[in-house]
Amino acid sequence: MKFYDLGVSSSLSTGEDAIETMLDLAIELGYSGMGFADFEENAPKIIKQLRKQYQDKCGIYTRATIVPRSVNNMKEKVKKLRNRVDFIAVKSGSDEKNIYINAILDKRVDIISLSDPKEFGSLDYSHFKMARENVTVIEISTQNLIREGIQKSRLMRIMSKCCVQLVRSKAPFILTSGAKSKWELRAPGELAALARLVKIPEKNAFAAMSLHPEKLVRKAEMIKDPNYIMAGVRVVSLEEGEQNGR
Repeated sequence: MKFYDLGVSSSLSTGEDAIETMLDLAIELGYSGMGFADFEENAPKIIKQLRKQYQDKCGIYTRATIVPRSVNNMKEKVKKLRNRVDFIAVKSGSDEKNIYINAILDKRVDIISLSDPKEFGSLDYSHFKMARENVTVIEISTQNLIREGIQKSRLMRIMSKCCVQLVRSKAPFILTSGAKSKWELRAPGELAALARLVKIPEKNAFAAMSLHPEKLVRKAEMIKDPNYIMAGVRVVSLEEGEQNGR
């Protein structure tokens, strides 16, 4: 089983440690791929050399996390970033629920990111069902469960209510550490233990670190394929077509 944490940040943006430092520890912890949420402003080309360096050790994926002020602002940012990064995640920067609803319905958006109490309280079963129908992935970030200065009891209560509805809806979701330093990285087993605290069964937690993020990775790789046209459609060579027809 391959494990992924697609929601970490390095010193390229809001994190403390260099990507290499984060990757080296992630490999020790048993991860096969890491997603760095550093690329709303930074050009992804800066990690080309790192991808070569770590190609046989750990996959490196680029992510932009958008915090839009409005639906129109979200659409503008998504349009700007879609062809630059592997994953686009959306967090609600206001109390406007329409931002999340439009993000769920927008095929260009990969991830709906939840990490703060307000965000966990913004979505319910109907939103998660909509996400399932549109194959939009929900991110449950555990970052505030491990950081000091957070009212853990209130956070866990709100997260638990949200996660029960999420699991019930059968919408795809990923579990991430939200780490901003190597000290905040957690092994898959530790993340699964944190997930149990907010009512996510172990089976679902491990799927959220393996099956669902791997599908996101495959989708990103498929879109990069020059023969890709749209979901489920790609150009095949004459030789490939003849082989498949035999």
